[in-house]
Amino acid sequence: MTIDYQQLLRRSAEHVALFFVEHSDPRILFHNQEYTTDTVNQAREILTAYKVNERESALVSIAAWFLNTGYFLKAPYALASVENARTFLKSADVPQEDIEFVDGVMKSALGLIPANCLSGKILYDACRVYTGTESFSEINKRARRETERLNGIELNREQWSTISLEQLTQEVFLTDYALLRYDQVRQQNIASLIKKKEERLERREKKARKRELALLEKEGNASGDGVEGLNYEHHDDTYDIKSIKKKGGPIRGIETMFRVSSTNQQRLSVMADNKAHILISVNSIIISVAIAVVIGKFGQQPALLIPTVLLLVVNVLTIIFSILATRPKVSTGVFTQEQLEKKTVNLLYFGSYYRMGFEEYEAGMAKMINDSDFLYRTLMKNIFWQGKVIGHKFNLLRIAYNIFMYGIALSVIVYTLTSIL
Repeated sequence: MTIDYQQLLRRSAEHVALFFVEHSDPRILFHNQEYTTDTVNQAREILTAYKVNERESALVSIAAWFLNTGYFLKAPYALASVENARTFLKSADVPQEDIEFVDGVMKSALGLIPANCLSGKILYDACRVYTGTESFSEINKRARRETERLNGIELNREQWSTISLEQLTQEVFLTDYALLRYDQVRQQNIASLIKKKEERLERREKKARKRELALLEKEGNASGDGVEGLNYEHHDDTYDIKSIKKKGGPIRGIETMFRVSSTNQQRLSVMADNKAHILISVNSIIISVAIAVVIGKFGQQPALLIPTVLLLVVNVLTIIFSILATRPKVSTGVFTQEQLEKKTVNLLYFGSYYRMGFEEYEAGMAKMINDSDFLYRTLMKNIFWQGKVIGHKFNLLRIAYNIFMYGIALSVIVYTLTSIL
């Protein structure tokens, strides 16, 4: 049976529009019809960018229409949305293969299963695009009120800020399109949340400071030494963590900064590896095709020799630089007591200890944990060297992409001239 996927998509959109009319819940302020429509539009935009075929594009859009309907049915809302879509598709006599496809895409977008296929990644990003827009702050407020009403709880700004930051740092965009178009604003939104969180913490600490001073004055103990010991303001521009802790600096903000930076570094490293794997796969396929199809014709068409050899050289060089970008470099795996005493060892990097016993590593970690200056300097060192490794990867990838881009163009030109002449 031939399926008219465009007609099925229109029927789905009409069904969900009627669903929202028939179902009303004043608690749903975020996962509503407006957000659903935005998600569908974003999904179509990304689908178009990747030139997804008509069938998959229609099925992903259908999944987007049903994605939030479960919030108007029952908890758990995600599973209710998936079941609602399955029920409709079965009633429309949609093939089981298509139903399972929509099921998998929805579960990927809702975080129920890993988003391994492109369609799942597209819908995953589409329903999170708002995190990379200037409307995020207002939408985030609606999400907070909805969460409170659905769960019968009350969340203060600090609690919701923590939840939002965790979501933004963990649920990163999965497609290059969303990363390029929305991730910059998303990072700005993360920075804004961190800044507001630090400002609230600072205000609370100042209030606590005033209460402590008032209590000391009341008890007659507010001597010069006592006040100096509680001094909050400081002008030290160094990153001495002990000094910051003593003087009331934004320790939580610093820890959040470390966490966000480390997450972003890991994401960039994964992106670099994925790009390298793509280059390796594409060039391996080209080499296989060239060997199987072209080389056998050299006897009949010797003019093909030069452009084919040129193409193969380009492919091999591209693969070499792509492999160099992903090839792991492992350190000695041993650190000395002198390094530990001088605080020069990075105990957060496996290459510093993987050949040592647990007792030695445990002793080193215990020393680092009990020394805040050692701990924070290690975190800084870890982020710095992650950045150096990522920079090396991207430099090699740039060379590989340049070789591939110019080499393919040159090979095509030579093939064309050979055919003409």
